[in-house]
Amino acid sequence: MIETATFTGLVSPKTGKTLIQRETELITNDGLEKFPIRHGIACLLDDNSIAGNSALRHEMEVFDKLQTGESTPFFREVFFRDMLQVLEKIGFGKTGSMVEMGGGQGHWAGFVKANLPESDIYVTDLSTQALRRAPGTLHRVFADMTGKVFEQGFLDMVSFWVSLHHLDRGDIEKTLREAFDALKTGGYLLVFEPNSGFFPRSVMYKTKLSQDVYFDENEKAIDFDNLSVIAKGLGFEQLKTTFLNPPYNINFIKKLKRWYIYFPVVEFLHTLDRLFLNRIVGTTKYTSLYGLAIYRKVI
Repeated sequence: MIETATFTGLVSPKTGKTLIQRETELITNDGLEKFPIRHGIACLLDDNSIAGNSALRHEMEVFDKLQTGESTPFFREVFFRDMLQVLEKIGFGKTGSMVEMGGGQGHWAGFVKANLPESDIYVTDLSTQALRRAPGTLHRVFADMTGKVFEQGFLDMVSFWVSLHHLDRGDIEKTLREAFDALKTGGYLLVFEPNSGFFPRSVMYKTKLSQDVYFDENEKAIDFDNLSVIAKGLGFEQLKTTFLNPPYNINFIKKLKRWYIYFPVVEFLHTLDRLFLNRIVGTTKYTSLYGLAIYRKVI
């Protein structure tokens, strides 16, 4: 059976050579490298590359374990709508191309595609189980976001949606460098991640409560000041950094042990945002669970 999914703009993670789709395979022009398309997913990782990378194997095991059951979006739909308005304000067009890197089932990417149907939207992840449940309207790619995935200058936007914080600083810089190369001049980098400035988080990391909320023992929240230094060093222009408490999806929270403790807390923090109280007293960086940073490639 021939897969109906189509892929353009992908490259070999080994050599960076452009891949051309031939039915159920992606092949380099010289025919020396071939990558299969299985269940509509472009598979840029193979057993050899996975076996030789212990950090990659660990991350795959973590995320495959998370995907054993049906997943629920972290946040309520109203937040996705608000974020879509952010894209429109900065000029992301209805026919733009975007990737959600490390996007799992592609809740964010799928929302963008559903509301901008003429856009060209990709999602990459290390869990094929997650990708198989992502919307079929997306270009789904089994790939390591720290390596090469896309042709240089191919995308209008690269987004990291609660995924970048699983990497250490060295891999974050490597990943953002690849994102920079994949973007067109004038393209956007969007980073929405847990905020390290939220002071209760550092306390939770040291308690048993962390096992309820943090599924990967290697994950760390993002220091958005350091992120800005890295991004500017690569050639990005910073457009916006803000801190916020998004409205969590109660169906997701209920899957957590002791959810009855966490939901009132996140709702209280979200109410602070809605009433602008944390902005009035100037404490947003320290009272906000997440940060949102947007950069533009200017060279």
